[in-house]
Amino acid sequence: MKIIQQIQVFLTSHTLNEVKRALLIAAAAITALTGSLMYYRYHTLTTIYKNIRTINKRRIQAAQIIGKNTQLNEAKKYIKTLLIKDRDFMIAQFFDDNIKKQGLTSKVSKKVTSRHALKDDYQEIRLNASLLGINTKQLVKLLHLLEEKQRVYIKELDISHASSSAPLEVNLVIATLEIGKKK
Repeated sequence: MKIIQQIQVFLTSHTLNEVKRALLIAAAAITALTGSLMYYRYHTLTTIYKNIRTINKRRIQAAQIIGKNTQLNEAKKYIKTLLIKDRDFMIAQFFDDNIKKQGLTSKVSKKVTSRHALKDDYQEIRLNASLLGINTKQLVKLLHLLEEKQRVYIKELDISHASSSAPLEVNLVIATLEIGKKK
């Protein structure tokens, strides 16, 4: 009740223009306060939504990384079991056998084997071979035989020829891994 009486006293003791001005100031203050609160709420919610989207993207990325890590670990296990199972594998002998199968022994002009240390106690054994005067069909059959052996992978393949009817000149680098063997 006291508030209503104070308002009555204020209205009766001031002129109409002063009352209008006071009401306009009060309405402007209330509008400014309401606008500020709405802006603060909108800005805060926008920031929260952006943070949620960022966190969600990072969560998805983390799940993808974990999935890739799981795949890599499974691949490492598979490779390790493959290498342990076939410890006596000789890449030069494997290559020579496949060259003989294809009847390409006379086409091999150069063959060099080298070892390269990798991390985690692995060695990469590379075989660099040059084949001269083979045709496309022979090359495809040879590459197919090399790809069938899971233990071997093709590291480099350089094919060149002088003209469309000339035989191919092929430089091929194949490789395999070994566990725990030193130079």
